Amino acid sequence: MDRQLLFAAIDRAIRNVADAEFRRLAAEMRPEVWHQNVHNALDSFGMLRKGTPPDYNDDWVALFYLTWYQASQINLAHSLIEGMNQSRGCNNFIANGTPSLHVVDFGCGALAMQFAIAWAAAEALENGANIKSIRIGSCDVAIPMVRLGQQLWREFKLEISRYESLRTLSDVCEEVIRPRYGKPESGILFNTPRVNEERWLSAIHTVYENNVEELRESLYQLAQDITPANGILSCHNDSNSKQLLHKATPFPDEFPYYSKSTESQIDDWLPEVTQWRLSLLERLEAYGLNPHPFLKQPVTWKFQSSFAKFYFAQFDDDVDDLPF
Repeated sequence: MDRQLLFAAIDRAIRNVADAEFRRLAAEMRPEVWHQNVHNALDSFGMLRKGTPPDYNDDWVALFYLTWYQASQINLAHSLIEGMNQSRGCNNFIANGTPSLHVVDFGCGALAMQFAIAWAAAEALENGANIKSIRIGSCDVAIPMVRLGQQLWREFKLEISRYESLRTLSDVCEEVIRPRYGKPESGILFNTPRVNEERWLSAIHTVYENNVEELRESLYQLAQDITPANGILSCHNDSNSKQLLHKATPFPDEFPYYSKSTESQIDDWLPEVTQWRLSLLERLEAYGLNPHPFLKQPVTWKFQSSFAKFYFAQFDDDVDDLPF
């Protein structure tokens, strides 16, 4: 796969979706009003460094998440998939020659895991893997994030369809991946597990200090429903990372797991998205309004260090109590 074309396609797709969403939100709004919305959204991302998530149900927050974190989240999710498969010695993306995969992505945000799975599956197919079907049930309470993720998915498919060297990836997105979306309580996402289908449970950067108690019960119930063979959980890497993931995991401690601090495998920037943000900065300056300093920073693929755990064991249906 031509990774540079892949990165360029994601870059353009994010720019196009962001531009359309900004025009929608700012329509008939005075510059000083949308200027304040921009500042509020970007200010809230500064709190992420302290472990406090912003209000992802805010349309402006979702927009600037897309133009700041989305590419690095895709990069992170792809890196975690690679790390999981390397640690369990699996070269075929799905273990034991199983042709089908069912992933429940809890706290999916703007669908970074869906993009990463498509990327990883296409690479595996080009290396001779046998993959017939990938069902992805993505759930989140933040509707604006999921909505923008869906728009980005459609735009991304248009972009990659232009290149013969990305044909396998395009085929994966159109024919192999079967996505469904909803809120966590939406049972249609998870369905009845099928024979000859591997199952994963994903909660990428969903674990925070202020939600871990509620989250662990939700993940435990999901694990009971879908009996995942593998799990991926991650959070920001700090002194409390191990404790947070220990509290959140639905897998008992005696189940095999692999944990590590992960670093991005891609260290590059997104010129189209960066230019879009700089253009917004210039508009604010032209109106005599103070632009947010975050707008001056280039948007990169590199993600800050993340702590992750990968679990590899069939969940025990007979466990009655929370395994903490």
